[in-house]
Amino acid sequence: MLRIVIFLLATCCFSLTWASEKVVLAVSLDPPQDNNAKIIEPTIQALKNTFGKDNLEILRLPLPALEECLESGKADLFLSTSGLSRRMTQKGAKELTTMVSDRLPDPNKAYGTLFITRADSPIRTVEDMRNKSVAINLKGGFYGHQIGLGELADRGHDPHHFFGRTEFVGRDLRNVVWAVISGKTDIGLLSTCFLEDTYPKGDKVWQQIKPIGLKPESAVCMSSTKLYPNWSFSSMPGASPEVAKKAILALLTMPRVPGGYSWSIGTDSTRSDELFKSLQLGPFSFLNEWFSQELWNHYSSWIALVLLL
Repeated sequence: MLRIVIFLLATCCFSLTWASEKVVLAVSLDPPQDNNAKIIEPTIQALKNTFGKDNLEILRLPLPALEECLESGKADLFLSTSGLSRRMTQKGAKELTTMVSDRLPDPNKAYGTLFITRADSPIRTVEDMRNKSVAINLKGGFYGHQIGLGELADRGHDPHHFFGRTEFVGRDLRNVVWAVISGKTDIGLLSTCFLEDTYPKGDKVWQQIKPIGLKPESAVCMSSTKLYPNWSFSSMPGASPEVAKKAILALLTMPRVPGGYSWSIGTDSTRSDELFKSLQLGPFSFLNEWFSQELWNHYSSWIALVLLL
C-alpha cells in the first residue's frame, strides 16, 4: 500500500511539473505570402489546446529579432520560412512539420523568387540584370532574397557582387513593386505567388511590370527560380522531446484551414542545403571563414612551407 501511495504522489508531482512547464513559441512577423498567414492563428490555438493557454508564451518577432531570439535560446518552438529553419540547424533547430495547401500540396517544392522589372525596361534576361539596381524587402529573407541570390550562383555569377546597388525597402513586398514601377530601382525580387495573391487580374500593376527568367517548374505562380520547401514549424534544443512530440501531434491533427492550409511532413531539404552551400550561409557559413584572417594567422607558416616545397 505504501508503494502505491508513493507512486501516486510521484505521478501527481510529475503532472504538476508538466502542467507548470512554460513553452515559448516564436512566430515570424514577416510572412511574404499573405494567404499562408491564415494558418498562424489556428496553429497557435491548437498548441494552446495542447499545452494550456497559460503555459504557452507567444513571441511575434520581425526577422532580425527572431534570429536573435533563436540564437540566444529564448524559444522552444518557432514558425518561420523553411530557410530560417535550415539556417538554424547550426544552432540545433529541428524541423518538425511543413505547410501544405490545396494550391501547393507538395511541402518540398512550394515557393521561389520572382525577378521583375518595368514593362518598358530593356532588361529581358537574368544576365541583363548585372550591375543594375535591385529592390529587396529584407536582408536575409529566404523567399524574397536568398533564393534569388542562389539562382544567380547557379548561373555562374557572384551573387554578392552581381547587382550594382541594393535597396532594402522593408517587410512589405508592395514596396518592392513600387520601387520598380517608380524607377527607384531597375529590378525587384519578390516571393513567388505574391503578385498573384496581391493584385487582381486587370490591376494596372500587371501592365507596369514584367517578369524575368521565368522557369516552367511552377504551374501555379510565376517563378524565376527553382521551388523550395514551404513554411516550417521547428523546435530548438531547449524544447524537450515530449514538447516536440506533443507539438507534432497537435499540428498534424488540427483541422484544415479553408484553402487546405495544414501541416504535413517535409522529406527533402536538398535544394535548401545546396542553396546555403553556394551562398556559404547557415550550416555552411564555415566556408566563409576558410581563408579568414584568423585562420591565415594560425596556419600561415604551414601554407608558406607548402608553397616553398
